[in-house]
Amino acid sequence: MEPGQIEAAPYIGTHLNTDFIKRIGKMDGNFVMILDIDRVFQGNELEMLAEAV
Repeated sequence: MEPGQIEAAPYIGTHLNTDFIKRIGKMDGNFVMILDIDRVFQGNELEMLAEAV
């Protein structure tokens, strides 16, 4: 994905936590969300993931 295809995440205007969405882009006619993995998973979830690998 080229830098020109990436934009800041839009304000959705809901009570949902969207802090984990870092940026949004469009590729091949589809929207792509770029996630902040540190915000997607909390500390204990990351530990569980590391143990599973």
